[in-house]
Amino acid sequence: MNDEMLARILTIGLVSLILFFVIFSRNRTEARPDRWDRDRQKYLPYINGGLLPLYILIRTALTLLFDGASQAAGALASLCFEFSLQISIYFLLLIPAISFFRRHISARTCSVLWLIPGFLHFVNSSSLGLSRPLAVISVPGILAEVLFFIWLAGFLGVLLWKTAEHFSFRRRILSRAVPVTDPQILSLWQKALTDVRMNYTQFFLGISPDVKVPLSVGLFDSSTCVLLPKKDYAPADLELIFRHEVIHIARDDSWSKFFLTFCTAICWFHPLMWTAMRKSAEDMELSCDETVLLNAGENTRKRYALLLLDTAGDGRGFTTCLSASANTLRHRLKNIMHPAKKRSGAIAAALLCLVLMASSGHVTLAYGRKTGRELLYGGASPSSFSVSDISITEGDRQTYYEPADEAAFHEYLSRLTFSELTGNYSFASSDRSLRCTIISPERRVYIDIFDQWARVTVKNSGTSCYRIVNGLNRDDLDRLLSEESL
Repeated sequence: MNDEMLARILTIGLVSLILFFVIFSRNRTEARPDRWDRDRQKYLPYINGGLLPLYILIRTALTLLFDGASQAAGALASLCFEFSLQISIYFLLLIPAISFFRRHISARTCSVLWLIPGFLHFVNSSSLGLSRPLAVISVPGILAEVLFFIWLAGFLGVLLWKTAEHFSFRRRILSRAVPVTDPQILSLWQKALTDVRMNYTQFFLGISPDVKVPLSVGLFDSSTCVLLPKKDYAPADLELIFRHEVIHIARDDSWSKFFLTFCTAICWFHPLMWTAMRKSAEDMELSCDETVLLNAGENTRKRYALLLLDTAGDGRGFTTCLSASANTLRHRLKNIMHPAKKRSGAIAAALLCLVLMASSGHVTLAYGRKTGRELLYGGASPSSFSVSDISITEGDRQTYYEPADEAAFHEYLSRLTFSELTGNYSFASSDRSLRCTIISPERRVYIDIFDQWARVTVKNSGTSCYRIVNGLNRDDLDRLLSEESL
């Protein structure tokens, strides 16, 4: 087993163990919220939904800054192909299985299952590359460009549509909102914040004639608002309403909704992704019900069920609200009134995380074609380059060579045809590899060539992996080299 594969396995195993521990320990702290009285209580699921989008944004921005627009577009296409393939397959399998999970594991862990793809950025690091892909999907260059721009238009369209819908909804419900001034309501609100150790945060609590259901809206603490409809609630009802909303806020459910929207935008062409976004929202509410009613008595459960029956409203955008759709109302009421004893589901979540990340990168896309002259020599004449550090590695043996005819060697490399791969691979398990450096006053390129693969590093431009379309002829190559004399 090579070092890179070992690093990948260890990292994936560590992330899975951390997830297992977080779920297991979080279940306990939710049942005993006084355990860490100085920390902000964070309820399940608590996986920051902004990490994967932020990772893609930073990687694309850095590539744009240092390598230009063309490389940035390629990097974005590569990242999103990898992630969209993994995410769409994962949700395709999770959607039919979620009913089984809902019957046997806690609702809070079911919510975690929808957020596990947020860990995918851990396995995109160059230190965690696979040796080689198991399957390659080849797409002609022009078709790849057309498909990329179609995908990009759909991605940006869905993301902008959902973001605009969020801000439009937020602006509408806040336009006529007035702050709550009733001392009793404010006291109950402050108590709810204190219970989750968030009383240091000043959230806006208001009443709006444009909402039909209590809800919270906002991605950041500074912009989060909690709104109540113009309706009289009993103090006991307000306690349940406020606890429901502060749990949503404490575990960043708005970010979770943003993450699921982002995943849907990436896989907008996949019809089941839209189903996944809806079902994940259902599990988010089921898990919040479960947390609100931890250790609750029958009377509290009845009151909460009646409150849910009396609540119907609209929660667009990245909002969380105490409401139930017709599809989930019966299931939610059953869980509230007759809670079944279920397993924590930590092991199931950890195993799914392990499988998702371990399977990442095994299918890659080969797109476009470049000649060796374009890729290695930047379009310049090979005669302006020199070659150094030529070596061939076979197993544990490494032999250094000199070109028998340097001009012919450069000509051979310039005639190779390369198709770029999405993903990062070491090709460490290959039987034979050629390594060399070609140099000109303006350019330095480090090349690792295998039988049908190549890793090319252009100084100051990063490393990319390629498939050699016309293959590597060992006999021709051997005739161009002579073993270096000691």
